[in-house]
Amino acid sequence: MKTGRTSQLPQTQPSFRGLDTETVAKTDATFDLSPDSVEKVLLGLRTSPDSFVPGQSPIIVSVSNGHLKYARYPLLIGHFDRDGILSAEKAVEQSLNGELSRRIQLGLYPGPIGSNTYLETKNLGGLKGVIVVGLGRQGGLNEFLLMNTIELGVSNYLVNLIGKSSGTTTEPAMKPKTIGISALLVGSGYGGLSIEGAVRAILQAIQNANQKVLATYRETGRVIEAVEFIELYTDRALACVKAVSVLEKEENKVLSIKRTGNSIRLLPGRRGRLPVEDTQDWWTRINVQPYDDPENLDRRRQGLKFAVATDAARIEEASLTTDSRDLFRILDAVSVKDEWTPRLAKVIFEMLIPNDFKQQVKRQNNISWQLDSLTAAFPWELLQDSTTNAKPLSVNAGMIRQLATPNFRRVINSVIDKSALVIADPNLEGYFGQLPGARSEGGKIAARLKADGYDLVHSSHQKSAEIRIELLGQDYKIIHLAGHGAFEFGPDKKTGMLIGRDSFLTPDDIRQMSGVPELVFVNCCYLGQMAAISNEDQPKPYRLAANIGTRLIEIGVKAVVVAGWAVSDATALEFAEKFYDCLFSGDTFGESVKRARQAIFDNHGTRNNTWGAYQCYGDPFYRLTSQAHIQSYEYTFIIPEEAEIELGNMLNQLDTGSYEVEVFQKKMKGIALGMERTKISSGKITELQALLYSGMGMYQEAIGMFGKLGTLENPVFSFSAWEKYCSVRAKFAVQKFKQDPGQRDKCLEEIQLAAEEINALNRLGCTNERLNLLGSTYKRLGLISNSTEKTKAYETSAGYYRQATDKPDNGNRYYSLSNWLAIENALVQAGPRKWGEAIESFSTLNNLPKRAKAAIAQVKQELEQQLKKEREEASFWDCIAEANLRLVLMLLGDIETPYSAVKETYEEVWKFTGHKGNRLGELEHLDFLIDLYGLIEGEKGKKVLDLVVRLRRELEAIG
Repeated sequence: MKTGRTSQLPQTQPSFRGLDTETVAKTDATFDLSPDSVEKVLLGLRTSPDSFVPGQSPIIVSVSNGHLKYARYPLLIGHFDRDGILSAEKAVEQSLNGELSRRIQLGLYPGPIGSNTYLETKNLGGLKGVIVVGLGRQGGLNEFLLMNTIELGVSNYLVNLIGKSSGTTTEPAMKPKTIGISALLVGSGYGGLSIEGAVRAILQAIQNANQKVLATYRETGRVIEAVEFIELYTDRALACVKAVSVLEKEENKVLSIKRTGNSIRLLPGRRGRLPVEDTQDWWTRINVQPYDDPENLDRRRQGLKFAVATDAARIEEASLTTDSRDLFRILDAVSVKDEWTPRLAKVIFEMLIPNDFKQQVKRQNNISWQLDSLTAAFPWELLQDSTTNAKPLSVNAGMIRQLATPNFRRVINSVIDKSALVIADPNLEGYFGQLPGARSEGGKIAARLKADGYDLVHSSHQKSAEIRIELLGQDYKIIHLAGHGAFEFGPDKKTGMLIGRDSFLTPDDIRQMSGVPELVFVNCCYLGQMAAISNEDQPKPYRLAANIGTRLIEIGVKAVVVAGWAVSDATALEFAEKFYDCLFSGDTFGESVKRARQAIFDNHGTRNNTWGAYQCYGDPFYRLTSQAHIQSYEYTFIIPEEAEIELGNMLNQLDTGSYEVEVFQKKMKGIALGMERTKISSGKITELQALLYSGMGMYQEAIGMFGKLGTLENPVFSFSAWEKYCSVRAKFAVQKFKQDPGQRDKCLEEIQLAAEEINALNRLGCTNERLNLLGSTYKRLGLISNSTEKTKAYETSAGYYRQATDKPDNGNRYYSLSNWLAIENALVQAGPRKWGEAIESFSTLNNLPKRAKAAIAQVKQELEQQLKKEREEASFWDCIAEANLRLVLMLLGDIETPYSAVKETYEEVWKFTGHKGNRLGELEHLDFLIDLYGLIEGEKGKKVLDLVVRLRRELEAIG
């Protein structure tokens, strides 16, 4: 099989006994017994085998890079069973105003393989619809399961479309131009599949759904004709293009697909990052389950079965049988008796990990242990693979536990409000000694939570009845417990936090809460202990594991931190404070745990094993819901490309309109300080900083950065930077004039200087962009000029826009056309010009449209072209085109374009995309129209003017 050759087969033709005869195999005949086929045969009708059958044409596949709200078609996403709403799914949640969480609370959200739902979004947040498919439990997904679950989800969506078009609704059946799906790379990354594997499964699922729906519904069937893969990160989008190319060229042609080309459709919000061979964000899942060794049943030697997802694509398995009695004695010494040494830790590593997996475990950046109630009994956090100069695995790499159990809460009511409960050192009334250290910890953690904006309830040294009132009196997002813990204590074998004489706070108490906390931190010694569950009545083999932790996860808590054995007060507080600091700074649960363990080990080394005492259960990617409270941003850069990527990502996010100016300003300040510390700079960095300031409407700061480009030695920046520099200076001049009209002459001079510099650039090469910039610059000149020069400036502006409109290669003709006709219409109604008049502009004689109706016809023709256009890039200017053209139609007096249609089109764009600079530009355009149409005397001019003033006021109110 490796070389394609073998010497093991005979080289001569075999001889046969009996007569040397050949038998030709009968050809199997396949008959189409469908009613249509039988009818055609009976009537003698024949169909060419090459004739087109719906659904047989290849699926058109494209790749887009950017924010998912710009998806062309309904969006396909996946959800792991009992998982939180994370990453891309969280972006959908925000666009749909929390609809996904509401469906989870009602138990109507997919999770298991085969479950799915379709959400009609009515273009809410820009989304055309959302198809959610269940991905099963984390760690169990493969290509086959992914294909099955997506096939069912797509089939359900197609059946939904068929129902709408079959007359079952009162709305008229309208077949869309193209039936398509925009798919995330479902199953890749954290799902465990490679990008190529995920792409193959998705396309095969859609093809299968097409075939089955057509076979079932026949003539009324609908099929997916186009698939758009949409990915946030540029490197993954490139990998997706490569994967689609490989699948298209496969010789077996299992998939019938056709690419739109090697290009990627660029969308707002896309992100870059430095290419790395193995990202540190990846968490390797290691599944550990018990099994009975068939060769040692009489000796009752139980084994462990390991399964590791490697290279994000395949699963490797190995089994291990070990002497549990000696292992448990060592584990007891290492953890409970605090006798941890690198030597003992290495012994545990050698006994617990199969040889085939040892090298793989050593190499992992982050490990997510998939455990059951028995394998959770092992202290995986204490493993170490070397005795010399090595840190334990849980310190050197991230390490989180996840529980595999059928016992889980079906409907989880998550807590939305920022509320927290801290219970510290309950009043035990002499039943046990008090813990001043726990009380001190409670006070400090309570202060930390309160400082972060949480509505805090602090129960310190209260009695059991008071504690239960606080616990059940309201719902909490975070619960922190510090005090005595007990495992199977007393004759009733009670396990929980001791809160009074013979009174325990247990997971069952938390289960009774209507709202399930997201995070529970249990800093109580011995609460992490559990007895491994066994079907036989035998001595409990090991007591240090996760009784409380596993129970809380079953209840539905997203993240649990629980101490497995006694820890010192000082290090317990230190761990908790570092953990909360990281979590509140925006780190994930996995990263926060990792940093807290590293801090304890770095500060205390092997003097105690507190770093390994905490068993942490949950999703390593879990974050606290709100991150708006982050106060500072610190960056450490090694090379300029890191700062360039960070700023470029911010600029792309700016284009989506989903940002906070205050946060962006803090980030830019942090980036500047980070560059200053490491003495890095580049022309590209300065240009990006200027563009960001401009996009946020901070024109003065932008001018400073653009101006800095001209002073750099060996500058490297885009040629368009100087064009934008001129434009921003003209905008800032108008802004200054509005603040202080007494500066009119100075502002006019600045705008004229900007126009001269654009003209100088234009002499190097006349481009559409420069002609449009000259048109907009003279618009601003007219806006702040006195009446004598105002008309002249507007006429010059119209001339430049006319030139740009007539250029055959103008990709944004709508912009030039709408501005030109808006100005000419006002000048005609004000008196200086007439429809049909020959106008000399820049030594060229051009006729105006014969009448307003001819101008309206031009605009409508351009509007029709814009509505048909499929753009490779979706920017603010693409989206605003329709609004600008409808506004001009209203100004021209088109009776088919009422004010309401113009307003709705603008509002849709206003809420969907664009940054503050874009919106300021449009408001400034309306200011210009107000000034321009103010030249028109009489009632007709007043009517149009009132509409423009009203539009500006209502758009400004949106923000």
